[in-house]
Amino acid sequence: MIPSFVTNRFWVKLGSVLLAVVVWGYSSSNISSDIRLSLPLDIKLGEGMMIVDEGPRKIKIHARGPHDVIKNLQSTDFTVTCDLSKQTEPGKVTKDISKASIKGPADVMVIDYWPEEADRGVKEITFAVDRIVEKILPVKVVTTGTPQEGYKVEATAPNPSPIKVTGAESLLKMREDVETMPEDVDVTGLNMSRVFGRVRLQPIGGMVPGQKVTVIVKVGREPSQRKYDKVPIMVLAPATAGLDVAVSPQEVEIVLAGLKERLDKLRPSDIIVYGEVQAEAAVSSR
Repeated sequence: MIPSFVTNRFWVKLGSVLLAVVVWGYSSSNISSDIRLSLPLDIKLGEGMMIVDEGPRKIKIHARGPHDVIKNLQSTDFTVTCDLSKQTEPGKVTKDISKASIKGPADVMVIDYWPEEADRGVKEITFAVDRIVEKILPVKVVTTGTPQEGYKVEATAPNPSPIKVTGAESLLKMREDVETMPEDVDVTGLNMSRVFGRVRLQPIGGMVPGQKVTVIVKVGREPSQRKYDKVPIMVLAPATAGLDVAVSPQEVEIVLAGLKERLDKLRPSDIIVYGEVQAEAAVSSR
């Protein structure tokens, strides 16, 4: 049997509960929350122009909106446009970032905004703009690592070279070559020549050359040097009749270059320095 306190004025009580649920749901959906996001700048440039500096490329925002919207908000829900399309000459240009240029969800309000790595209150960004030009440059091979012990890189040959490179006018006019990405030509542990394919080129002023090259790396034996003490001197020809020949010093110190494994086997006793008497007081060594 249902207690009387439950059945007494049942419909009034049920209605009160339903009303409380509705009010709670409405209130919770209208609770405001704040969020801070970092938004990438969408920079509009004129034809044949590019940005060459490393200035801010993002805008930080402080936004407010309904809790159920804010909790799922992401930077991709916003766009920030910076129009530099009228800048047709190289140089620096300062652009104000207005709140109107920040587009996001209709029920989210941007409270404040400022360039990344700048103080709050700053509303402008300075850009360095330059023309995009082409230049023919030779390819310089840059390697990483070292070959196997006893070996060395004797030569490198990129193909094709020279190549046409696109970049900022102010940067390309100072360049004498374009370098390969070191990690693409890793010679670590090599003991023979090798061909590296699809080697990338290093960026120039923020522009990455799309062309890739082939690099031939020639690896050869690296001569070692070894010093030998007390190597004896031997006179190659007899002295002139009636003259005595005195060699001083009778032993010398020499340095030989060659393959390491051969030098390791040599001892001073295996080496002789020959001298030839050419005059009374002159001895030449061979």
